[in-house]
Amino acid sequence: MDNMNRFGKPSGEPAGEAPAAGPAAPARASGRVVIDIDDILIGRRFQHFEVRARLGRTAAGTVYLADDTSLCQPVMLTMLRRSSGGADPGLVDALAAPRHQSRVAHQNVAQVRFVGTADGNPFVVTEHVDGRSLREEIKHSGAISWIDAVAHMVQIVRALEAAHEVGLVHGALTPSNIILRRRGPDGSAPVDVKVDGFGVAPTADSRDGDDPYLAPEQRAGGAPSLRGDMYALGVIFHEMLTAAPPRSERPLPERLAPQYIRRLVAFLKREDPKQRPSGYEELLGRLEVALVEPPAAQPLAARAGAFVIDMLTLGLVVIAAAVLGPRMAPVSRWEAMQLGLLGFTIYSVCAHKRGGQTLGKQIFGVTLFEPRQGLGWPGMIARPLVQLWGLFAAAAMIDLELGSNPAWEQIADQLGGPLIVVGVLWLLGFLVVLTNKEAIALHDHVTGTSVAAN
Repeated sequence: MDNMNRFGKPSGEPAGEAPAAGPAAPARASGRVVIDIDDILIGRRFQHFEVRARLGRTAAGTVYLADDTSLCQPVMLTMLRRSSGGADPGLVDALAAPRHQSRVAHQNVAQVRFVGTADGNPFVVTEHVDGRSLREEIKHSGAISWIDAVAHMVQIVRALEAAHEVGLVHGALTPSNIILRRRGPDGSAPVDVKVDGFGVAPTADSRDGDDPYLAPEQRAGGAPSLRGDMYALGVIFHEMLTAAPPRSERPLPERLAPQYIRRLVAFLKREDPKQRPSGYEELLGRLEVALVEPPAAQPLAARAGAFVIDMLTLGLVVIAAAVLGPRMAPVSRWEAMQLGLLGFTIYSVCAHKRGGQTLGKQIFGVTLFEPRQGLGWPGMIARPLVQLWGLFAAAAMIDLELGSNPAWEQIADQLGGPLIVVGVLWLLGFLVVLTNKEAIALHDHVTGTSVAAN
């Protein structure tokens, strides 16, 4: 629901505005107050449902929070649009999909409680889900980690599969009708996903021909289909991983997901419907493998190999700087070597920020993954500083003791012992990966990053 905040505040309302009083007072659902807005239906009663607040509009119609007075429960009441081809046909078309959805008994499908009419206008009542839409989740928290995105996708696909078993396709799948509900008192438990709005596609006179979630064949006037829903799943999957607008055709960066996940997104979004997955069982198999056997499982050998390659690269850069620096600029060999170390650090930051891989990681097929909220440039700079702290500490010790033009014999005499201690401690720091089952290195602990094999 594009304009609906599932935490109970209509989009665009100021956070501090007081709720309305009197008959249009906001309903309370699971402790959340829904701020009311002006609407002639607020306070009206339809059958045994009393409308309390308007939450937003969707392609299907207008969504309200209501009280089920017979069960004393909050519910979602949607006043449906109907096609313009006459009163009775329009009414039948609008109510057909919710009635079909009511036949789907699945934990990931929003339960339809009631279907009826008010003054000749169709409406449908579904369970109230105390959470927020996937659209609001992405807007509020940004991109979703690929592991969480896969877990969400599994539940969405199971909902679509259960509907397909009773002959129902969705036809209008968007992040607005996918609701996330966090379990546990602090919201730290796994997320429950509910899919709503089955079959309530935009009517012919209100359909947006540019709707990014509609498959090409649907935008050309074709009927909703399983493979059309597959296309919508691909767009939503891409949007979860990137937080980019659904119309964005930007390819998935390598650092956001393993290669086979990126290929699966592209598989779902193929223009030709015959080239998309032919069934949900096939798609579930591909997704569940990622949850059972995550590719991020301790690629220690690959990471060690990547580290060796990167350190060799650093050595070559420093040697090249020491040889070429004094010839190209009025600097000492030592100053040139420090510039080489700085240059490698800048290269590491930019390579990880751009694609999650340095040369060593590319060769050994491992990728850096940022935390869910993103790392940003400060965090990305902090990572190599923590990783190479020993080298920076040694350079600082030499500078402080001997200035910028040291004599190597003096270094051996004055700083040999301390430099050896720093070097040993630095190398021992990499053994942190052996102290935790996730095999997370010290620099990954500090920045919240992780490394996974492709």
